[in-house]
Amino acid sequence: MMPHKPDSALTLPQALAAYNQADYERAIAALLPLAEQSPIARFYLGEASTHGYGVAQDSVQAAKHYQQAAEQGYLAAQAKLGECYAKGIGVERNFRLAAKWFIQAAESEEHRPNQKLDSAKAFFEQGDYESAVRVFTELSEQDQHKATAQFYLGEIYAEGKGVAADLNRAVQHYTQSAEQGYAAAQAKLGQLYAVGNGVAQDFRAAAEWLGKAAEQQENQPENLLEKAQTHTQTGDYADALAIYRELAQQTHAEAQFQLGELYHKGLGVDLNTRRAADWYFQAATQGHLDALHHLKDLAEQGDASIQYDLARLYALGLGVSRDDAAAAEWFTQSAEQKHTPAQAKLGELYALGKGVKQSYAQAADWYRQAAISAGEIAETEVADTAKTDLQSAHTEKQPESDTSTEAQVAKIQQAIQGNDLKAAALAASAAASASEKKELVKKTEPLENDPDEIAAGNAIGEALTQDLDNEKASETQPETPSQNDGENKANAENAENAENAENAENAENAASQSEIQHDKLSPEDIDAMLVNGIAAYDRGEYATTYSIFSYLAEQGNAQAQHYFGLMYDKGLGVEQDERQAAVWYLRAAEQGYAPAQYNIGVSYATGSGILQNYRQAHHWYERAAEQDYASAQVNLGELYAHGLGVEQDFAKSAHWFERAAQTNDPIAQYNLAVAYANGQGVEKDDAKAVEWFTKAAENGDPAAQYNLGIRYENGEGVKQSYTKAAEYYQQSAEQGFPNAQNNLGLLYADGKGVKQDFDKAADWCEQAADQGHVDAQFNLGLLYQALNTQEGLRQAAAWYLKAAEQGHAEAQTNLAISYFNGWGVEQSDDEAIKWYRAAAGQNVVAAQYGLGWLYFNAEPKRLDLAEHWWQAAADQGDEHAKQGLAEIRTLRQKGNK
Repeated sequence: MMPHKPDSALTLPQALAAYNQADYERAIAALLPLAEQSPIARFYLGEASTHGYGVAQDSVQAAKHYQQAAEQGYLAAQAKLGECYAKGIGVERNFRLAAKWFIQAAESEEHRPNQKLDSAKAFFEQGDYESAVRVFTELSEQDQHKATAQFYLGEIYAEGKGVAADLNRAVQHYTQSAEQGYAAAQAKLGQLYAVGNGVAQDFRAAAEWLGKAAEQQENQPENLLEKAQTHTQTGDYADALAIYRELAQQTHAEAQFQLGELYHKGLGVDLNTRRAADWYFQAATQGHLDALHHLKDLAEQGDASIQYDLARLYALGLGVSRDDAAAAEWFTQSAEQKHTPAQAKLGELYALGKGVKQSYAQAADWYRQAAISAGEIAETEVADTAKTDLQSAHTEKQPESDTSTEAQVAKIQQAIQGNDLKAAALAASAAASASEKKELVKKTEPLENDPDEIAAGNAIGEALTQDLDNEKASETQPETPSQNDGENKANAENAENAENAENAENAENAASQSEIQHDKLSPEDIDAMLVNGIAAYDRGEYATTYSIFSYLAEQGNAQAQHYFGLMYDKGLGVEQDERQAAVWYLRAAEQGYAPAQYNIGVSYATGSGILQNYRQAHHWYERAAEQDYASAQVNLGELYAHGLGVEQDFAKSAHWFERAAQTNDPIAQYNLAVAYANGQGVEKDDAKAVEWFTKAAENGDPAAQYNLGIRYENGEGVKQSYTKAAEYYQQSAEQGFPNAQNNLGLLYADGKGVKQDFDKAADWCEQAADQGHVDAQFNLGLLYQALNTQEGLRQAAAWYLKAAEQGHAEAQTNLAISYFNGWGVEQSDDEAIKWYRAAAGQNVVAAQYGLGWLYFNAEPKRLDLAEHWWQAAADQGDEHAKQGLAEIRTLRQKGNK
């Protein structure tokens, strides 16, 4: 009797097979040790913790597993982690981090095309043939992986895996793949011709295809690598070198490593440590551990450029887990040897506080040393590198219409389900900007930003940021090192850093010009010119405006400098130039001109053309706020509310909101109402919340009007009144506020506070739905379905589809029902399954039951899937699902007899 193989020794495919066969105990036991090295195993541990498969359901533990897998670059984990942050599952809801992980996942799709192929193969190996067919079909339409995808599609149709067996289609796919030179397809096609399976028996064709496959087999990378290693062992280094180079050009990690070995040891080539390091670096970026160890050994011997390369691996997470501390350590060793790029990168790390304690003084020192090393400035002539770069301002911004957090989350969810990770990232970014509550909608500028993203605003630092971007671009598709790499690299670095230093000097000179005296004009002349300039500006005569303001601005007039900044900011009469705008805002601000102080504050807060710096934003907002400039007071309150550039302090936030609110600023009045409603910085007081909402509403603020509508509808802090609710919803809705339009539509549908009118209900819901309001789209579908006509059902399905595509679970369920019954759409079980699965994944019981029913009644029955979804529904108490599970048990018992 063969001994039982211990679970811990299972391979990853075996562990995943056990997982997909619902043998969770065995799968988990095998995945745990594998997860130490495999992000895929780590991801499935996260899935198990999410669903409670073989372990206690634990969303916090699941998020930790996803985090670890995501940090190793696993696309599915990155997307899942983004979803966790977007929904607040297992982690605190954070749209900024959601956006970060969705963006990384999206970039993985763009810059690592093999990732999608790996996912498709994983689906195939795990038995998720539905997903495998979908992804392989997509890949079969793309040039890069067309042949591989067509081969796998051939396998699926030949064996009837998840689809009806169809040898004709299988042969078509095999042939298409074989004609592109895919060896496995050539071999398979040769076998089919030999036995006459799916094609007419043809030994000549069989011999042709099998011969091509055999020829390719000999030239497979693994076989070539083995041949090269044999040449190396026998001392035939020239032949080994030729093969290694050919494979290295194909980014074969082991071949790159072996090339490094030859150069390191001087076997068949001149000994060249730099060339060896280049090849070790290329292999290490692909996770080759021996290459990484050899690169470390060389770095420890003190070569500054090799230390710099090793630091880049850790800084960018290339082939290793990202480690800012290790990156900082190696950048430091390289920088201390006056390696210019390392000095610049180290300055950046100190500015950002990555891997080292944040220190602008240290950042400035390393940036200065980088400039000195570049040879562009002498040590005694270094400019003040602590001075921050300038950014553009956006002054008279109107608050954008807010959309609900739920709608944003729905967009994120749908993007994930549609595998559109870019859309998920955009939706998360939009949600982070809005960062609002369903009933208390925030709308103050500046938009929220993550304090961790604050950067030192240094001209050299900004120039070097571009250098980092260029590095990342080059590392996506690494070039093969050439004989002149070292020399070319050094020349490029010197030229690039010379340009950086020049950019820094120019930027600092522009920002620090001394003020010009006003003695050329009398005060009366200046006043007259200002009046004429402003009048020309208001008339849109920008050529005249420019000639007046440019002169006055150069003469040091603060108001003219501010207007000059506005012209550059908005591109009025001049080419839009946000940096120039900020230069002029700053000059005016330094003279105490409050509007300019506010605008330069917005520049620093929003990061438009300048490195974002909330501390500087706070400084300028505060100076303007102290002059009772209401917009600055509002934005200063926002900084305190979110702890941006300052320690979070709701009391100070409320203080500044109140000062601005007293000037009748509707945004401040609205935010002060929110503070009283939530008890943030002030004692919670519904009466005062209503008072300030009312004042803001009377000043025409649509979000305040909407919130008052909510309060009157629910009787929160006021006497309940549907009539009042309808009035406030109407005021807000007429300004295009989608939440109010939707709620007003529902009041008309129910006849609450207004006379029941389904036409008006549909009209208001449609106005909101046209703006993408997901609840309104769903509600509109319900209204049309209630008509119970063919056209009504068609319209209902169309609106359900729009909402479903945004991730609305109830809409997905209703759309699945529409497809199942053929209501307003062509009947399709496949589409019904698709939308049931989307809703079931959001724990909608009806969808879980419906999906189980479809799998149970499929031909042939898919009992495992039916059982999975019925169990999910039964866990939520669905009696029909429990009956279905009993029926499955009965069928299995009969089958075992």
